[in-house]
Amino acid sequence: MLKVLTWLCLALALPAKAWGREFGFFIGDVVERCVPLAQPARQIVTPLPAAAGRFLSVRAARVQGRILCLRYQVESVPVTTETVAIPAWRIKLLAEKEREVEIPAWQLVLSPLRPLQGLSAERFMLGENLPPSQPLPGWWWTGAWILVLSGTLGHLWCLALGRSFPFCRSLWRLTKGDRSLDEALLIVLGAFESYLQGLSLGRMEAFVAAYPHFAGLSRELARFDQAVRQRFFLQTQTDLTVKALKALAWRLALAEIRRGGLA
Repeated sequence: MLKVLTWLCLALALPAKAWGREFGFFIGDVVERCVPLAQPARQIVTPLPAAAGRFLSVRAARVQGRILCLRYQVESVPVTTETVAIPAWRIKLLAEKEREVEIPAWQLVLSPLRPLQGLSAERFMLGENLPPSQPLPGWWWTGAWILVLSGTLGHLWCLALGRSFPFCRSLWRLTKGDRSLDEALLIVLGAFESYLQGLSLGRMEAFVAAYPHFAGLSRELARFDQAVRQRFFLQTQTDLTVKALKALAWRLALAEIRRGGLA
């Protein structure tokens, strides 16, 4: 019988009306308050930030003649929305001499909750304020597919059966992570040795003669050969940088692709 009465009470219960609440300032909010001064001041002496009661702190201040503006920040809030009293606070100013000024007490509404969208919170939750999704134009998808296909074809070209692409492979290794100059030199040097089937140091002229497709890079090749000699044989510094070496690897890889790779 008790269960039946309980069920009837729940079924016939009327919903209670929930009154809307006013949201105040939340933790982290900034409030600026200006007060007039009896005498003009030039500088603020009190170190900031400083606590201004239980809930606020003074983060910054500025003085303009007879007007003093304080920027407060909410550091904590009560457990319910309520109007709290901000106690009077004293600050030291400098004009002709240092003096202390009292900031009068005032009140502020603080809240432990923040509204989602102000007065439009209900509409925001229903999605009415959200812009409609716009489909991507057709040319965007076309361009994306062209990039994917061109990258795939280029990769397959470098891996073509019966051909090898040492400079393409060295460029790929250079672009994987950060390399020191010595590591980068050895990577590119290995590609040259694949073409010359052995030691390549001092044989750049023979390399260009055997593979004239690279003749346009003769000056860069001579500089590379000199850098290898300085770093690994003379143990001296070189003006060739990793960035310049990557640029040379790019040009070598492009020339290698135009040539069709190494048979």
